[in-house]
Amino acid sequence: MLKYVINVVRLSLLLWKWGNMAVKESKYAFVILTFIVILLSGLGLISSYYFQKNAIEHETIHTLKKYNIEFTRYIQSEAGMMNSIIHLAKNKSEFVKPFVTDDKEKLFSLAKPIFDNINKNNDITHFYFLKPNGKVLLRVHDKYRNGDIVKRHTFLQAKNNLTPFHGLEFGLKKNYTLRVVHPWIIDSKLIGFIEIGKEIDKITQTLSNQLDVEIYYAINKSIFTNSAEFIKKKLLKLHTTDKQYIVYKTNKIPNNFSELVNSTETEWIKTDNQVYISYNKVLRDVSEKELGRILFLIDITEKYNDFIGTYINFTSIIVFSSIFLLAIGFLLIKTHEKEILRTLNQLEVAIEKSDIVNTEQKNLLSLFDTGDSVLFRWKNDKSWSIEYVSKSVTKLLGYSRDNFLSSDVLYADCIHPDDLARVSKEVKDNVNNKEGFFKHEPYRIIAKDGSVKWILDYTVLSKNKKGETTHFLGYISDITTQQKQKEEVETIFYTAKDALAILDLDTNFLNFNDAYLEISGYTREELLKKSCIGLSVKEDVEKTKEAIKEVVKKGYITNIEKSCIRKDNKIVTVNMSIAMMPDGEHLVASARDVTQSNKIQKELIQAKTDAEDANRAKSEFLANMSHEIRTPMNAILGFVEQLSKNEKDSKRLEQFEIITSSGKNLLNIINDILDLSKIESGKMDIEAHPSNLKKLLNELKSLFEILTLKKEQKLNFNIDKNLPKCLIIDPIRINQIIFNLLSNAIKFTPQNGTIILEVEYIEQTKKLKCSVKDTGVGIAKENLNKIFNAFNQEDSSITRKFGGTGLGLSISSKLLALMDGELNVTSTLGEGSTFSFEISAPLCKEAINNTVKNTIKSKVSSFKANVLIVEDNKTNQLLLGMILEESNITYEVANDGIEALNMFKDKHYDIIFMDENMPNMNGIEATKQIRIIEKEKNLEKTPIIAVTANALSNDKERFLDTGMDDYISKPYTEKDIQGVLQLYLKEK
Repeated sequence: MLKYVINVVRLSLLLWKWGNMAVKESKYAFVILTFIVILLSGLGLISSYYFQKNAIEHETIHTLKKYNIEFTRYIQSEAGMMNSIIHLAKNKSEFVKPFVTDDKEKLFSLAKPIFDNINKNNDITHFYFLKPNGKVLLRVHDKYRNGDIVKRHTFLQAKNNLTPFHGLEFGLKKNYTLRVVHPWIIDSKLIGFIEIGKEIDKITQTLSNQLDVEIYYAINKSIFTNSAEFIKKKLLKLHTTDKQYIVYKTNKIPNNFSELVNSTETEWIKTDNQVYISYNKVLRDVSEKELGRILFLIDITEKYNDFIGTYINFTSIIVFSSIFLLAIGFLLIKTHEKEILRTLNQLEVAIEKSDIVNTEQKNLLSLFDTGDSVLFRWKNDKSWSIEYVSKSVTKLLGYSRDNFLSSDVLYADCIHPDDLARVSKEVKDNVNNKEGFFKHEPYRIIAKDGSVKWILDYTVLSKNKKGETTHFLGYISDITTQQKQKEEVETIFYTAKDALAILDLDTNFLNFNDAYLEISGYTREELLKKSCIGLSVKEDVEKTKEAIKEVVKKGYITNIEKSCIRKDNKIVTVNMSIAMMPDGEHLVASARDVTQSNKIQKELIQAKTDAEDANRAKSEFLANMSHEIRTPMNAILGFVEQLSKNEKDSKRLEQFEIITSSGKNLLNIINDILDLSKIESGKMDIEAHPSNLKKLLNELKSLFEILTLKKEQKLNFNIDKNLPKCLIIDPIRINQIIFNLLSNAIKFTPQNGTIILEVEYIEQTKKLKCSVKDTGVGIAKENLNKIFNAFNQEDSSITRKFGGTGLGLSISSKLLALMDGELNVTSTLGEGSTFSFEISAPLCKEAINNTVKNTIKSKVSSFKANVLIVEDNKTNQLLLGMILEESNITYEVANDGIEALNMFKDKHYDIIFMDENMPNMNGIEATKQIRIIEKEKNLEKTPIIAVTANALSNDKERFLDTGMDDYISKPYTEKDIQGVLQLYLKEK
């Protein structure tokens, strides 16, 4: 204000001189004086308003940007705390057994007390136990929701790198959550993952309270698949603002929120007698996906009101002063105009020589703040007599201004006794400070109510013309909260298991905990002379420098893996995270020795690769074995079928039947082994689609009535009368399961025994319930758990007596598990057994097509057709030719794909039977070439039927995708061939 008055006087002098020269003591002098006063007053009011407003805005924006840095630091701090919690959980050995054995109840009873504790004390809202593939074994916070597969970014990073990972992201229920995921490795083996999370509203509330700032998370509605339903479920946490955002709120949402969150500038907001300044930034999740915006609002109501009050008072003073000056001026102009000019000239000279605007006032203005801080001016005497103190002293210390100004209370008496000597020494040591100011180390003061507060004190020296310090200007602010946080941080810093260090921007070590000494191998004195870059191996120096540049640009960087050289010259690999500290001049770095875990990770990856190679080799072996057995078996069973048609000798027919039965048993064993291999390698898919279960059961009944008739057994099919005609199931696998259970029942039930199949549909739950009960030999109680293991039967005598591989029940159990079902057994030795299961079977929305394409009404003998057999095996050529001759169909044979192409170019065929594996050109490539020829020559499409011995994976789909029309697996029967001929010749 003093500086402003001086400048006004200077400008007044200049204008007065100009006016005086212009009018030369004319009668218009007073008019000019009036104009000058009004002009200067207006300029003063306007400049004062914008100066104060800009000062408040500048200070607040600076504070908001510091909050932004504090937000990043707080997230890192929370992640560190959550890492420590997971370490404690991983170290609890009693968790391992129930986790590995999938004992959810036991695991829940052990983990629930821990979750309750961390939920209460740390606001942790999520606690997961995950299997290695991401399947949720247990949500401690939501016990009955499990079995789903987690595919979040944090989990995938932890899984791929086998290292802890954290970040903010959404979950299945669209909770925006800070998540920390740890791999759980026991004895160098990955058994699963542990994850904990803290929902953003918990973090937001805590951070908002600590920083005294309102924080809003505005999430793009496009993130949610069903925003309306989601808002309804989360009404207490969320607020919808407009068409674009959904907001996690800590307080009432401002009316103009949409404008604020989309603005790239800081904004002033006035609402409900409160004044705020806003600042926003882009909100991203841990995968750098943009989610929306974070909006910070800081309350400046008190500062704003002080500013307005001061401005109103200043305006009043200016107005009254202007009127007074005009009145005096009018009188003086009339009587003492010459004397006024002379006096003004003298005043101008005096002002130019004056040192009124000196360093003391500048420092005073730079220190003054309208907030909670206190401004003192005191004498350099023994008692530090106070000449001025700001009104905010009452809020800080509880004493009034008069208490200090009257010396009833001395400031020295308010300083904590343990700190007084140090503060006095700092004043004494700096009384002749050439810089003109100094800063005290933080010290404590005692308020009137006895409370102790930590103070940050800046002191400016006021000197006379001789250079002697006569007064002090003190600017003190309350840092109790910051000091408490600092002490807490220091406690965490020095006791943390991870290595932590404070670095300057050149990565020189300034401070660190004992864990860093342990990693580096240096003593404290030695490490203080080192830098983080200096400890890096040569190959990682540039990587470290680039990481520091990223921190300076972005504020933080995580999961930087680098190698460092210890004092003993050993190389250690560390995983580092680095963040910029709020002062912008220092870095905080955390490091973890991952040398051993990386070694374990590499071993696990190698083991995984070896296992995959072994599994691939096994699959290839099984495929080759299947092919090599099916090819000759096709000829054996095919020729036996042809020979038995015209055979009249009963003994010979019985021998043919034995050969056929033995061959089919061998094929069943191969099929079981292939199915088990597909299940264990995760390649077995359940293909549920609209199916006629009644028809499937009738076909099974027809088959098993013949088998039970031979053994003189009773077979009952008790089918629910209300069983729907159409259900969404996998008919092939349901048929396989019931077939296995009935086969077992017949095998282990003696003559005159009974087998009962019961099928029930539960309308309320849309469940299909099946059971197979027999009066057979039964199973001993101690052997019930063995029967579901692959290649296992109750004991070896069972195999010798009844035969079989022991795969049927194991495969059935595993197939039901893929359908979210379970195979159960109850049995009494000597009385019989009951096997049962229950699976989901939704009703069809539309009726299924009951047409069976392969139904054969009669042999295809009335059609004239020319067939091409493409087959390299002479025996199979002969067999297929014999079947075709039975139907009076002519055929030609090609020994490989190239020969087939040449024959197709010269002749038309009604059907082509195409083998897959042939020399020179295989069946798939030959099919592709035939389709190209048809397209080029605009020919009608020829039906191509795949005939193959491969049966390991989805062969039919593979053949259809390459242009073939149908598929027959070896060994085939005459009925299979007749079905294809009838279908495709009829269609022609």
